[in-house]
Amino acid sequence: LFVFYIQNLLKLYSLDNVFLIDSDVVLVKDINSYDFSSDTAYSIQGFNPECAMRQASSIHNALINEDFCSTFNKFCRDIYENKSKFDLIKDKIEFHRNTGAPGGVSEMTICYLMRNSLNSQNLANPNSQNFVVDHNANSHQGTDSLRFEVNQSGVKNFHIENSDLKCSTEEGSKHSFFNIHLQGGAKHNSFLINLLKELVND
Repeated sequence: LFVFYIQNLLKLYSLDNVFLIDSDVVLVKDINSYDFSSDTAYSIQGFNPECAMRQASSIHNALINEDFCSTFNKFCRDIYENKSKFDLIKDKIEFHRNTGAPGGVSEMTICYLMRNSLNSQNLANPNSQNFVVDHNANSHQGTDSLRFEVNQSGVKNFHIENSDLKCSTEEGSKHSFFNIHLQGGAKHNSFLINLLKELVND
Protein backbone atom coordinates (compact mmCIF):
# COMPACT_ATOMS: atom_id res chain seq x y z
CA LEU A 1 0.00 0.00 0.00
CA PHE A 2 2.86 2.41 0.67
CA VAL A 3 3.46 2.95 -3.07
CA PHE A 4 -0.02 4.49 -3.28
CA TYR A 5 0.80 6.77 -0.33
CA ILE A 6 4.12 7.76 -1.91
CA GLN A 7 2.33 8.72 -5.11
CA ASN A 8 0.07 11.04 -3.10
CA LEU A 9 3.11 12.46 -1.27
CA LEU A 10 4.84 13.24 -4.57
CA LYS A 11 1.77 15.09 -5.81
CA LEU A 12 1.08 16.89 -2.53
CA TYR A 13 4.60 18.36 -2.26
CA SER A 14 5.36 18.55 -6.01
CA LEU A 15 8.39 16.28 -5.62
CA ASP A 16 10.28 14.77 -8.55
CA ASN A 17 11.12 11.65 -6.56
CA VAL A 18 11.79 10.32 -3.08
CA PHE A 19 14.26 7.81 -1.72
CA LEU A 20 12.46 5.12 0.25
CA ILE A 21 14.17 3.01 2.92
CA ASP A 22 12.62 0.42 5.21
CA SER A 23 12.88 0.92 8.96
CA ASP A 24 15.38 -1.96 9.22
CA VAL A 25 17.76 -0.48 6.64
CA VAL A 26 20.87 1.27 7.95
CA LEU A 27 22.47 3.76 5.56
CA VAL A 28 26.22 4.01 6.10
CA LYS A 29 26.72 6.78 3.53
CA ASP A 30 24.89 10.01 2.69
CA ILE A 31 22.33 9.04 0.07
CA ASN A 32 22.76 12.44 -1.57
CA SER A 33 26.27 11.41 -2.58
CA TYR A 34 25.07 8.27 -4.42
CA ASP A 35 25.46 8.51 -8.19
CA PHE A 36 22.04 7.66 -9.62
CA SER A 37 21.92 7.10 -13.37
CA SER A 38 18.12 7.10 -13.63
CA ASP A 39 15.10 8.81 -12.06
CA THR A 40 13.97 5.45 -10.64
CA ALA A 41 16.13 2.83 -8.95
CA TYR A 42 15.62 -0.36 -6.96
CA SER A 43 17.14 -3.84 -6.51
CA ILE A 44 16.05 -5.74 -9.60
CA GLN A 45 16.44 -9.50 -9.65
CA GLY A 46 16.28 -11.34 -12.97
CA PHE A 47 14.82 -14.76 -13.65
CA ASN A 48 16.49 -17.48 -11.56
CA PRO A 49 16.06 -20.96 -13.11
CA GLU A 50 17.07 -22.56 -9.78
CA CYS A 51 14.05 -20.93 -8.13
CA ALA A 52 11.70 -19.96 -10.95
CA MET A 53 8.90 -18.94 -8.56
CA ARG A 54 11.04 -16.62 -6.43
CA GLN A 55 10.10 -13.66 -8.66
CA ALA A 56 11.04 -10.87 -6.28
CA SER A 57 12.63 -7.46 -6.70
CA SER A 58 13.15 -5.17 -3.76
CA ILE A 59 12.09 -1.61 -2.99
CA HIS A 60 13.43 -1.81 0.58
CA ASN A 61 15.79 0.85 -0.77
CA ALA A 62 14.42 2.65 -3.80
CA LEU A 63 14.36 5.91 -5.72
CA ILE A 64 10.71 6.32 -6.66
CA ASN A 65 8.99 8.85 -8.91
CA GLU A 66 5.52 9.33 -10.41
CA ASP A 67 6.33 7.02 -13.33
CA PHE A 68 7.25 4.21 -10.95
CA CYS A 69 4.07 4.68 -8.90
CA SER A 70 1.83 4.83 -11.97
CA THR A 71 3.41 1.71 -13.46
CA PHE A 72 3.09 -0.15 -10.15
CA ASN A 73 -0.54 0.92 -9.76
CA LYS A 74 -1.41 -0.13 -13.32
CA PHE A 75 0.09 -3.58 -12.76
CA CYS A 76 -1.98 -3.91 -9.59
CA ARG A 77 -5.19 -2.91 -11.39
CA ASP A 78 -4.47 -5.21 -14.34
CA ILE A 79 -3.71 -8.15 -12.05
CA TYR A 80 -6.28 -7.76 -9.28
CA GLU A 81 -9.05 -5.51 -10.62
CA ASN A 82 -9.66 -6.18 -14.31
CA LYS A 83 -7.65 -9.46 -14.27
CA SER A 84 -6.07 -8.77 -17.69
CA LYS A 85 -2.65 -9.71 -16.32
CA PHE A 86 -3.72 -12.20 -13.66
CA ASP A 87 -1.92 -14.95 -15.59
CA LEU A 88 1.36 -13.31 -14.55
CA ILE A 89 0.87 -14.47 -10.95
CA LYS A 90 -1.31 -17.55 -11.46
CA ASP A 91 1.58 -20.06 -11.53
CA LYS A 92 3.20 -18.44 -8.50
CA ILE A 93 -0.02 -18.68 -6.48
CA GLU A 94 -0.39 -22.35 -7.41
CA PHE A 95 3.26 -23.04 -6.60
CA HIS A 96 2.97 -21.71 -3.04
CA ARG A 97 -0.43 -23.30 -2.54
CA ASN A 98 0.76 -26.73 -3.68
CA THR A 99 4.22 -26.79 -2.13
CA GLY A 100 3.79 -24.77 1.05
CA ALA A 101 7.00 -22.91 0.12
CA PRO A 102 7.51 -19.65 2.02
CA GLY A 103 6.62 -16.42 0.29
CA GLY A 104 3.75 -15.55 -1.97
CA VAL A 105 2.60 -12.63 -4.06
CA SER A 106 3.58 -9.24 -2.63
CA GLU A 107 4.81 -5.82 -3.75
CA MET A 108 8.16 -7.52 -4.43
CA THR A 109 6.41 -9.72 -7.02
CA ILE A 110 4.85 -6.67 -8.70
CA CYS A 111 8.24 -4.94 -8.79
CA TYR A 112 9.75 -8.05 -10.38
CA LEU A 113 7.00 -8.20 -13.01
CA MET A 114 7.39 -4.51 -13.93
CA ARG A 115 11.20 -4.64 -14.17
CA ASN A 116 11.16 -4.30 -17.97
CA SER A 117 8.51 -1.58 -18.04
CA LEU A 118 10.72 1.22 -16.72
CA ASN A 119 14.28 2.31 -17.41
CA SER A 120 15.21 1.84 -13.76
CA GLN A 121 18.72 1.67 -12.35
CA ASN A 122 19.45 -1.65 -10.67
CA LEU A 123 20.75 -0.83 -7.19
CA ALA A 124 22.00 -4.40 -6.79
CA ASN A 125 24.55 -3.68 -9.53
CA PRO A 126 27.64 -1.60 -8.73
CA ASN A 127 27.13 2.02 -9.75
CA SER A 128 29.79 4.30 -11.27
CA GLN A 129 31.33 4.66 -7.78
CA ASN A 130 31.43 0.84 -7.35
CA PHE A 131 28.77 1.01 -4.62
CA VAL A 132 26.20 -1.75 -4.19
CA VAL A 133 22.94 -1.37 -2.25
CA ASP A 134 22.26 -4.36 0.02
CA HIS A 135 18.71 -5.72 -0.14
CA ASN A 136 19.13 -8.57 2.34
CA ALA A 137 22.11 -9.03 4.69
CA ASN A 138 21.07 -12.67 5.23
CA SER A 139 21.77 -13.62 1.64
CA HIS A 140 24.75 -13.99 -0.67
CA GLN A 141 22.50 -12.61 -3.37
CA GLY A 142 23.47 -9.44 -5.16
CA THR A 143 22.32 -9.76 -8.77
CA ASP A 144 22.29 -12.64 -11.20
CA SER A 145 26.03 -12.13 -11.72
CA LEU A 146 27.08 -11.14 -8.17
CA ARG A 147 27.14 -13.66 -5.33
CA PHE A 148 28.70 -12.30 -2.16
CA GLU A 149 30.64 -14.21 0.49
CA VAL A 150 28.57 -15.25 3.51
CA ASN A 151 30.16 -15.94 6.90
CA GLN A 152 29.45 -18.77 9.36
CA SER A 153 26.60 -16.83 10.97
CA GLY A 154 24.80 -16.78 7.62
CA VAL A 155 25.12 -13.09 6.72
CA LYS A 156 27.21 -11.28 4.12
CA ASN A 157 30.84 -11.26 5.18
CA PHE A 158 31.13 -7.48 5.46
CA HIS A 159 34.28 -5.77 6.64
CA ILE A 160 35.42 -2.17 7.06
CA GLU A 161 38.20 -0.84 4.90
CA ASN A 162 39.21 2.85 4.84
CA SER A 163 35.89 3.76 6.50
CA ASP A 164 33.95 1.95 3.76
CA LEU A 165 31.71 -1.06 4.27
CA LYS A 166 32.92 -3.74 1.87
CA CYS A 167 32.18 -7.32 0.89
CA SER A 168 33.84 -9.62 -1.63
CA THR A 169 32.05 -11.77 -4.15
CA GLU A 170 32.58 -15.52 -4.28
CA GLU A 171 34.71 -14.84 -7.37
CA GLY A 172 36.96 -12.44 -5.41
CA SER A 173 35.91 -8.98 -6.62
CA LYS A 174 35.43 -6.45 -3.83
CA HIS A 175 32.59 -3.92 -3.64
CA SER A 176 31.61 -1.09 -1.31
CA PHE A 177 28.12 -1.08 0.21
CA PHE A 178 25.91 1.93 0.84
CA ASN A 179 23.79 0.26 3.48
CA ILE A 180 22.91 -2.89 5.40
CA HIS A 181 19.39 -4.28 5.25
CA LEU A 182 18.83 -6.03 8.59
CA GLN A 183 16.16 -8.35 7.26
CA GLY A 184 14.56 -10.73 9.76
CA GLY A 185 17.09 -12.39 12.07
CA ALA A 186 19.88 -10.09 10.88
CA LYS A 187 18.60 -7.54 13.41
CA HIS A 188 19.96 -9.78 16.18
CA ASN A 189 23.16 -10.93 14.46
CA SER A 190 26.09 -10.07 16.74
CA PHE A 191 28.54 -9.84 13.83
CA LEU A 192 26.44 -7.15 12.13
CA ILE A 193 25.70 -5.31 15.37
CA ASN A 194 29.41 -5.11 16.23
CA LEU A 195 30.23 -4.06 12.67
CA LEU A 196 27.74 -1.19 12.81
CA LYS A 197 29.14 -0.07 16.18
CA GLU A 198 32.60 -0.03 14.63
CA LEU A 199 31.35 2.04 11.70
CA VAL A 200 29.74 4.57 14.05
CA ASN A 201 32.96 4.93 16.02
CA ASP A 202 35.26 4.95 12.99
